[in-house]
Amino acid sequence: MDINKKINKRLDINGYSVEARKTNQITKLIGAFLEERFIRKVIISGSFPEGSDLFGSDFDVMEVVNEFTVIEERCGGINHDLLQCFQPIPVYISRHGCSLGYCKIKIDNYTISMLKNIGITRVLKGVKISKLIEKKNNVYFLSSKLFREKVLPGGYVPESPNKAIFTCNGPAMTCGNLDTVICLEINQWPSEAIIWKTRKRKNNWPSKNTLDSLDTNVSCYVVPIGSKSSREQDMEWRISFTAIERHLIWSMNDTQFKCFVLLKALNKQYLKDISSYHIKNVALWLCEETPETDWKSELLVHCVRNGLLKLAEYVEKGILPHYIIPEKNLFLHKNNAEKKEAKTLIDDVLNNLNIKINLENLRYRVQEIRLALLCRNNDIRREKYTSLEQFHSLAEYFGRYSIIPMAVTSPGSLNQSLVEPTCESIEITFGKDGKDLSPCIRLAFTTSQLKKCPRPPEQEIDSYISKILKFKEFDYLTVPLTCAVIYFEYRRFSDIRSILLPKLQDESGKYYITPFSTWPCSAICLKTGKLKDFLPILRSCDPARNRQNIVLNFPFYWDDRDSIPYPLQLQIYLFGPRCNIQCDPLILSCYLLYLCAYNLRLCKEKKSMQKVFENALSTYDFDNYFHFVHLNLFGHMKYVSGDRKSSFKYFAKSIKVYPAVKNAAVYHIAFMINDLLQTK
Repeated sequence: MDINKKINKRLDINGYSVEARKTNQITKLIGAFLEERFIRKVIISGSFPEGSDLFGSDFDVMEVVNEFTVIEERCGGINHDLLQCFQPIPVYISRHGCSLGYCKIKIDNYTISMLKNIGITRVLKGVKISKLIEKKNNVYFLSSKLFREKVLPGGYVPESPNKAIFTCNGPAMTCGNLDTVICLEINQWPSEAIIWKTRKRKNNWPSKNTLDSLDTNVSCYVVPIGSKSSREQDMEWRISFTAIERHLIWSMNDTQFKCFVLLKALNKQYLKDISSYHIKNVALWLCEETPETDWKSELLVHCVRNGLLKLAEYVEKGILPHYIIPEKNLFLHKNNAEKKEAKTLIDDVLNNLNIKINLENLRYRVQEIRLALLCRNNDIRREKYTSLEQFHSLAEYFGRYSIIPMAVTSPGSLNQSLVEPTCESIEITFGKDGKDLSPCIRLAFTTSQLKKCPRPPEQEIDSYISKILKFKEFDYLTVPLTCAVIYFEYRRFSDIRSILLPKLQDESGKYYITPFSTWPCSAICLKTGKLKDFLPILRSCDPARNRQNIVLNFPFYWDDRDSIPYPLQLQIYLFGPRCNIQCDPLILSCYLLYLCAYNLRLCKEKKSMQKVFENALSTYDFDNYFHFVHLNLFGHMKYVSGDRKSSFKYFAKSIKVYPAVKNAAVYHIAFMINDLLQTK
């Protein structure tokens, strides 16, 4: 097979196809829509929303602080009387003395006097705004250094007064693989973006429709970081075109996008001192300067070669022009040794491109590895690959579902009057994709309302349960499990059995979907707890047609911490507010049913549930991020029933899978040791 066809096929398998990109884009827009409606405005930036993420990519978020509105000085003033109503504080872009692409944020004297009149103690995220302002030559500015140091993103709270859960990385605050940047929104496009939009182009990229859409729907921002070469670095803010760049990546055709992904993959594996942002700018210039007729799938490797040649030319000259601001050199701070080494490495890749770009030599995403492990022969592989779009559709359905409970249950959003308007808005905005999520929104709101009630009477609980049961089209197990967890809090064991046992009698294969495991989509028999030996064609579990063939991970969030089973409660407390737990729905069902049988003294049912539980644990003994939680549930189940030896065994397995002090198994073992000491 021609190398271009092979690489195109492999990229499709790994989720870089046109259809996969489209569903990913809608997922990210849905997430932003819900988060802005209920929590804050954020821009998910970087490779994940673009769909160009590689193995090990970080997750980048820009959180918009809406206490300020940034205005170009050329736009004139605004009505300062708004300040008396605590509207966003007007601040102005000043480029005087700043490096290209940077600015200062000036506050005029009238605004300062108004702030003093209404109280300079006005607070932004727990910080007095007066603590963020510096005066230079009788002019007031927002200090980027103070802003970066004092204003924390939402949810970033110190574990203790002397220890934070994040590290500073330029303008970003890093927690795990999440980078969050605080930013301010510019109320109109800055002059740099307007010049970029109107500049002459040789080819029809970006198209006029794309440019018009950007102007209407996309904002620019400033982030609190100055130029390294500036004497006033602590006062400067970088003008960010992240949202424009994201939409430009979305507008790439299939070959343009795959060329971009391949350039990123080659850079990550073979090059040095070249960042992914450098590669993005090279790819954007390549798209603009290459004729549309050259972007053909059969010329993919040729396009990648052209991209590397362009990069080599930039490195040799020591000048990589920023795509939006060509006068800005992204290689400005690279020394000669770095440039020379980068050029040598690029030349090596160019001289051996067909080998370097070959199927076995690049790491993309992990999907192909997962799928290959399930393939017994080429026929099965071909059968699976004919269903790739269904596979990616299922993965995105899980992603969209995971967003909703976190967004709609945030503080301030728990208002029943918001349910229908939210469902209506998301359906209008996203059409069928939004309509598919309406049951998820209604379910999240209803369960949140129940959590607000302090120990409601039995009749009220039953009323909420009856509402929750109306959303059964969501998937096969989520609604029954939601009811079961509520019943468990009130020790209504018979009700748990009546709602879960019939579900676990189904002998047909259900599709278990999770983004965390080695098997992102597996056929599972709920009655036995075993995986099927093969994965049938995925069309039978298209969420748009029939969701009753799907089981999704069951999530627990910080707000759930006081109303969930004890092992999960302890784990949530150890993880803290920014994390959640995703439980396998079958394992959670077995855990609840076992404890019900134990409390109701149903010995036969205890044994049967234990058998299914053990089957599920042995079947799922793979790289699932939350597998250690599953082991803890089984360990706790054995502990409750008095089998301390087996309990210790599973807690020890859990620590082996996830050796960390934030693993609840550490504390379960400590409690067991304490019990033994007390009995002696």
